[in-house]
Amino acid sequence: MLQSQMRCAGGEPSAASKSPPGFYVTWLSILYYVNIVPNNGQLFIWIKRHIKNVVYFGLVADRGIVLTAGVLDYVSTLSTYIYLRRHMKRMEESSSSFSQPQLQSQMRVTVTVLQHSGIFGEVGHVGLHVLMRMASSTSVFYHTKIVPNQRPLSVWTADSIPKPAQAPVKSEQSRVNMLASPPRGIFSSTKNVPHNTEYLDLSRNLLTVLQAGSFGTLWSLRVLLLKDNNLSHVDDGAFSSLQGLRRLDLSRNHLSALGPGFSLGLESLTELLLDHNHLTVLESGAFHSLDSLQKLDLSSNLISTVKPRALGYLTGLRQLHLEGNHLTSLGSGLFSTLRSLEVLGLRGNLISSTEPGVFAPMSSLTLLDLALNRLSTLGYRTLLSIHTPSLHVLLEGNPWHCDCDLQRVFRKLSSIHRVFLDDYQELRCSQPTELKGRSMGEVDDELCVGETVTVLILTVTVVITVVAAIIMAEKNKKNSVAKNWEESVGLDTYCDNYN
Repeated sequence: MLQSQMRCAGGEPSAASKSPPGFYVTWLSILYYVNIVPNNGQLFIWIKRHIKNVVYFGLVADRGIVLTAGVLDYVSTLSTYIYLRRHMKRMEESSSSFSQPQLQSQMRVTVTVLQHSGIFGEVGHVGLHVLMRMASSTSVFYHTKIVPNQRPLSVWTADSIPKPAQAPVKSEQSRVNMLASPPRGIFSSTKNVPHNTEYLDLSRNLLTVLQAGSFGTLWSLRVLLLKDNNLSHVDDGAFSSLQGLRRLDLSRNHLSALGPGFSLGLESLTELLLDHNHLTVLESGAFHSLDSLQKLDLSSNLISTVKPRALGYLTGLRQLHLEGNHLTSLGSGLFSTLRSLEVLGLRGNLISSTEPGVFAPMSSLTLLDLALNRLSTLGYRTLLSIHTPSLHVLLEGNPWHCDCDLQRVFRKLSSIHRVFLDDYQELRCSQPTELKGRSMGEVDDELCVGETVTVLILTVTVVITVVAAIIMAEKNKKNSVAKNWEESVGLDTYCDNYN
């Protein structure tokens, strides 16, 4: 092809253009060397006699290497393309942005490789075009959804919704919306919000109450953001029409309780954020419709009581965050149905005791955070009952009572290869007074010294007693033998005198 193009241009191909591809030149050089350069070596003579077989073998090996490299190139490129497509689809479903620098870099590299490989034909060009648009845009998700018919994605914020006449106008300086009390049915009209809206952001408003059926006919909604409002009450069934909703953010509000109908209509929800509210009690029926939920964030509330079965319906939950609450103890049955749970955050509570089998049902747990609580001791079976391939435990910031029993627990746990005490060197003693403030690693060898001395004293006492008993027995035995001998001698003397 190159030669024909050069001839058409009026020139002759150069020597480089005539050279065979791959390692052909190397094998031809070997052939010339063997036939021209005299050499009497045994290996050289053998190669010269079998030069055709050697060259043929080299050429076949060369083609095999080139073919293998090509196959690996195509397979790796195609796998990367498929991975990115799936990854972008998951990001789209979870409302993540495609503007992340790492993802953009990955997409640009993939697009470059696909363009150089040219293995997708016209269909590939369409896919490349889509990837290029995603890689070059800074916020593509918030403007367009890539689908076969290129239908625009409906994305609405509080600025897009018509305000009531009495509502103040948005402040451009503070960039905070002022939607305080949306009229009933405002989301039921396509003039206000299209029915095919998938992303609705009502964050940073002054909303105080969500009434039942507040979101009308927004059946296509996938993401609803309501964080940083003044919400103090959510009616039962407020989200009943949002059966396709995947992510609900109610963080940083003033919610103090969740009614039994809070989760109605949220069967498809996978992420629920309720952090930084004023919740005090988790009622039994608050989450009864959340079978698909994978992440529940209840951190930074005032939760002190979890009613029986409050978490019983969350069978698919993977992450549970209860950090920064007022829990004081963990009773058995609290996590009985959370077999899929992988991350359990209990940092910053008031937990002083845990029942031995409270964590046993969580067979998938990989991270247990019990730091910054009020634990002074820890039962060996508390963590041993967790049967997972790998468990990382965080325990720093607790007022540990450092004694020999606690040391035995930690030594046994450290001998189990599937349990990792990641912050063991950071654990500090609170009791006894003479060890206060010292790390567990420093006093590890001192905790059982008293008991060791006691055991040694008892051992020595027993040994001395046994030795003394043996000596007395031997002495008594000797006295008995001597007495018997004397009696025998006296009897023999009496018999001789008598005769």
